Amino acid sequence: GVDDTLLGRGQSVGIGIAIQNDSSQTVERVEATIKEVVVWTARGHRNVSQRTVAHTEWDLGAMAGLEELSSASLKLKAAQRAASARGHGPADAHRDAHRATLEALAATLFAGRQRETLRVADDARDTYAGSCVRTSHRCYVTSKTPCCVTDPQLELPVRIGTLPLPPPPPQPQQ
Repeated sequence: GVDDTLLGRGQSVGIGIAIQNDSSQTVERVEATIKEVVVWTARGHRNVSQRTVAHTEWDLGAMAGLEELSSASLKLKAAQRAASARGHGPADAHRDAHRATLEALAATLFAGRQRETLRVADDARDTYAGSCVRTSHRCYVTSKTPCCVTDPQLELPVRIGTLPLPPPPPQPQQ
């Protein structure tokens, strides 16, 4: 969960996550980054520039849901999924377990636990799409694992630009 996807330079934005590790691998690191990509094209030439304009990491000691599964638990889950897919066995039990996992993840997000703050760099460029230059921004939340599993990653577009100024304070009556 991200507090807002329209951001200003130098602005801080809260980001919260909920995780359920259904693998036998430990999670080594959980991080969030906002990457800026500038693409320039003209007369058949093209140049791409990329950089990180915000970054944060979570304290794994304070996070729930990171514990890896034992091999016996993994085999049981795989057997339940296979039986459910074939239309045999406890399909309702598998569906109920899946629903319970999703409800626990949602409860973590809505409770505001496991949150960090991303601060956008003061020199970040505005999100822009012109005829020769395009600047785009994306937020990535990545769980780093040691091996054998591709690092799970969530991606969402964000826009960076000049935020509307607050209205001026009311003038005192004379």
